[in-house]
Amino acid sequence: MRIEVLEILDAERREVRFRSELGDAWGVWQADVVPSEGQFDVEVDIPEEISTWLPGEGDADRLDGDPSRRQAVTVRGTVQTVDEDSVTSLRVGRDIVLIEMANETVPPQPGSTITFETPEIHLYPYQL
Repeated sequence: MRIEVLEILDAERREVRFRSELGDAWGVWQADVVPSEGQFDVEVDIPEEISTWLPGEGDADRLDGDPSRRQAVTVRGTVQTVDEDSVTSLRVGRDIVLIEMANETVPPQPGSTITFETPEIHLYPYQL
C-alpha cells in the first residue's frame, strides 16, 4: 500500500499519522529506521485477533482512524479466503491484508464485505 507519512506522533513508539487512498489513519512503524515524513510503500499488518466484525456498509474500502485519539483504526474490505486456522485474507483497496479471527468468532463468507476496528495497525515499509 502506498502511504504518505504526515506526522510523527510518538517517536519512541514509532507511531505515525498517514494518508492513503483509503483514508487517514495512524499506525506503528515497524522498521529499523526511524520513520520520517514522506511517501512509502508498506505492508499493513493487523497484530490483534478480530473478535467482532460487521457486514460492510457502503462500497468503498476503508483504512481510517482518528490519529489524535489513537484508540482504533477502522478497516473495511472484501473477504477473499477463510482458512481452517481462522486466518482470513481481506482485500482492502489494491492490497491483501491477513487477519486472524478469534476462535469463538463466526467467520465471514468469501466475497462478503466486512468492517471491523482494531486497536492498532503495524506498517512494514519495503522497497519496490
